Amino acid sequence: MTGREFDLHDRPGSRKVAVVNQALAQKFFGGQDPIGRGVGVHGTSADTLIVGLVPNIQHDGVREPAVPVIYLPALQEPPPMPPQFLLHATIPPRDLLRLIRREAAALDPALEVDQAETVQQRIDRSIFFGTYAGPAQRLFRSAGTYSGGHRTLCVISFVVTRRTAEIGIRVALGAQRAGVVWMVLREALWMVVAGVVVGVPAALAATRLARGILYGIRPGDPTAVLIGVAALLVVGVSAGLIPARRAAAIDPIETLRTE
Repeated sequence: MTGREFDLHDRPGSRKVAVVNQALAQKFFGGQDPIGRGVGVHGTSADTLIVGLVPNIQHDGVREPAVPVIYLPALQEPPPMPPQFLLHATIPPRDLLRLIRREAAALDPALEVDQAETVQQRIDRSIFFGTYAGPAQRLFRSAGTYSGGHRTLCVISFVVTRRTAEIGIRVALGAQRAGVVWMVLREALWMVVAGVVVGVPAALAATRLARGILYGIRPGDPTAVLIGVAALLVVGVSAGLIPARRAAAIDPIETLRTE
């Protein structure tokens, strides 16, 4: 921070003052030092003196760009909503909250302390909503996963139907049903492997474009890649299991009669 913070002299009747962030200084003063200049607040003339300059902070989410912000002293400009305080402490958050409530009650029993959360909790919440965009997006994502598995199931079912005679002859010649199940599942796994071989390099290449919207995850993070591959394997096996069991249940006698 450059300049000064607010103090007890910044009260009603004294010169109106403000502290601004770097985004505001860049937008309205071309990045020059704004301290000592006037700024208008609430559409008024530039009668508020800028006394401090602070770095940008993320008000609207960790992925959103910093916006111009002006800070006003509470004694000169009472906040329209209950004030928020940011505290740095070395004790556990639960103990800190208990201590704050005790001290607030000692000052004024009518004071209420609510909506307390740690900075990490606020960051996690911002990441959660920014990534999943609420329950609606999660629902669509689930539907997409299901439809992908359903398409795989249809393809494998079609292949099994085309090979009904072959499978029946294999069973008639002594092929074990477990072997038939594994044969069909193997084809489903080959489809998944082909998708992984093509999709993983493409996804890693696309992370360069998505670098700006990732937070807390490195582009190409191996854990994320492994989780994605494992999910595809689970979907592939699940989609192939029903056609595999159906193939194993083929009656060889009926198949030979048909042929």
